[in-house]
Amino acid sequence: MSIEADVVALIKARCPNVYPVVSPDGAQLPRVVFQHAGGRTLRYTENTSNLRNILLHVSAWAGSSPAAFALIRQIEEDLCAHPTLQVDPQGEPDAGIVDGPQANPLYRRNTDFLDLRPARLISRPLCQQRPQGLPPTPAHAGFFSSQERPTMARTPTGTIHSVATALAVAKTITGISNAAEAVVSSVAHGYSNGDIVLVTSNWGRLNFRAFRVKTSLADSFVLEGANTTNTEFYAPGGGLGSVRKVSTWVDLDRTLNHSSSGGDAKTVNVKFIESDVEIALNDGFTAVQRTFDMDADMIGTPAYNALKTLSETNADTVVRRRTRSGALSLVPATVSFNEEETLTEGQIVTVKGTFNAQNISTRYAAA
Repeated sequence: MSIEADVVALIKARCPNVYPVVSPDGAQLPRVVFQHAGGRTLRYTENTSNLRNILLHVSAWAGSSPAAFALIRQIEEDLCAHPTLQVDPQGEPDAGIVDGPQANPLYRRNTDFLDLRPARLISRPLCQQRPQGLPPTPAHAGFFSSQERPTMARTPTGTIHSVATALAVAKTITGISNAAEAVVSSVAHGYSNGDIVLVTSNWGRLNFRAFRVKTSLADSFVLEGANTTNTEFYAPGGGLGSVRKVSTWVDLDRTLNHSSSGGDAKTVNVKFIESDVEIALNDGFTAVQRTFDMDADMIGTPAYNALKTLSETNADTVVRRRTRSGALSLVPATVSFNEEETLTEGQIVTVKGTFNAQNISTRYAAA
């Protein structure tokens, strides 16, 4: 039998409803990971649609994640007992067994995604034998298991930029905890989960940072992602100040040519007289600027007027960037908006805007 047939028979014995034989939806196809390169060798290939000859990448329906893990372990044990498989030297450098929710909306039906890939092996067995029932061996020995969804690259398409045009009245901070996510004490603050706030604090590394609110209670809330555990940076009992909620957002539309500059590491070169070696000392980062163009014919719209006003008043704002996947970034900034039209033959007429970052960005992954 071929190597494909061997693996398919093995997996189907454990879980009949897997690709490529049974598909819950005719539009779903397995993603290509490895191809059979002849003999007992598997060769890595790029993602390619409409190919069903890749039989180490399957989707198995399971009632729960623990059930899926049990299935993975059993398949792994079976594969360990299988005759030696080899990976072509051009094969995937990092591979293994991955268990997590499938990102494709077609899979949103109590399912787990099982990705079976040979680990980094050239001329030794696919995995090492071990007694039945033991936890999976480390990745370097064969396979690994993870509940994290594989991350995917993304493009800027669909990203929405917004600016804060109004900040609510400041609420007094009576205390901030030293925690992986700082808990702020503020009497009757009135904030809700998901609100965006701008913090003013006598902790320098927290001052003038923007965060998202979570776990909001009557007199306290959590600054999501604000790690204040380092007491060298965040002295216990300090951090007092105030916080302001973004009360009004205006989305920007018909913008293009977004780019960022700055944020580069700064260093100071030092050579002590006693040494013939020069060393570099870290000295922070350069200021960040984000520039963009806007359709000049947006004049008079809420977005155009918001940028114009923020530029004229040099008011503090928060720039929010929301990606199509749901990822979010926040950065305090001021706005420079140049209404001088740029005319280039063969292109639309534009005006130019600049966000001058006043601190580092706070980023949140898609839910």
